[in-house]
Amino acid sequence: MRIAFYGGSFNPPHVGHQLTLAYVLSTQNVDEVWVAPVFNHPDGKQLVDFDHRLAMCQHMVSMFDNNRVVVKDTEKEVYEQFGSGLTINTVRYLLNRPKLDGHQLLLILGYDILPSFERWQGYEELAKLRSAGKLDFFFVGRTGHGHSPVEMPRISSTEIRQMLLSSGEMNDGMLAGMLPSGVRKYIRSTRLYR
Repeated sequence: MRIAFYGGSFNPPHVGHQLTLAYVLSTQNVDEVWVAPVFNHPDGKQLVDFDHRLAMCQHMVSMFDNNRVVVKDTEKEVYEQFGSGLTINTVRYLLNRPKLDGHQLLLILGYDILPSFERWQGYEELAKLRSAGKLDFFFVGRTGHGHSPVEMPRISSTEIRQMLLSSGEMNDGMLAGMLPSGVRKYIRSTRLYR
């Protein structure tokens, strides 16, 4: 079994994230994709509550077959065990789970991190796990970040949050092409990002 792991802030999850999931499912030999919002950002970025981001991820993936795309609270468990959400801690946690014993993990990463990837804490261990066939990386491009063969549209969670803060209310027309409809409805009903 090959499981793709897609971690991120998802603050909020947007159409670019959905397109990435569709791209991975279409081009990679994976049995499941696990979507996991970070519990606390390793760089200290401010995030809305974890449970809100988990719920928004559920809305984001609702268009996919729920047997292949699953939202997980893995990063909360990683944080509770290791005290940080560093990628190496997540990989250690996942590879030590009985469910993943003998399976390969595919990390979905943004192409924009490639220049700093070798400086990540735990990079050497990640590289060894890749050499051992337990782990692989799949880099997804985003318009304006490097030269990937395929680039996802330039949609930014930061810009979405800024739009919501500056307008003071949910403007469906403004955000329709950026946020999945279920995520828009959730943000409207919970009044997040205001």
